[in-house]
Amino acid sequence: MKKYNGVIKLAILLVLAPIVIWKLGLAQTVGLYQENVQLTNTVPENVDRSFHERSPPQTTPLLSNGILLQSFAANLTTENIKTVNYNPEVIDSEGGYSLYLGTWALTGRFVNLVRLVSQIEKQQLPLHISSVCFETTKPGREEKKLMMTVSFINIEK
Repeated sequence: MKKYNGVIKLAILLVLAPIVIWKLGLAQTVGLYQENVQLTNTVPENVDRSFHERSPPQTTPLLSNGILLQSFAANLTTENIKTVNYNPEVIDSEGGYSLYLGTWALTGRFVNLVRLVSQIEKQQLPLHISSVCFETTKPGREEKKLMMTVSFINIEK
């Protein structure tokens, strides 16, 4: 029996090792892969996969003509916030549409500036806030001022 002991262990290893590896490591992974393939191949009825058949986005000019500033003018006076600079610029344009980047620099108290950003987000305007940056300035002998720079991105026709 000692003579066949190594052969028996090798046979058990060759038969049991793949079964254990399958059960412990591969069965769940293969199942998840098959489920992923099935979900990827099924398209919900309400999703339109054709990009070319989509209508162009409905855009409202907010950055190029300063309507954004006018719509929040009342909030600026109530929150005691002052506009330092507003600069809309065209980043790219194609097919009658232009991608605008609007940079709006404001000064005021931190809480009031954050409250203004919150009010802008609650309006759900057809533009996106791409960045908000805070910095302190100390011009001359005056006290420190907090300046907030908000960058907006919008597609306009």
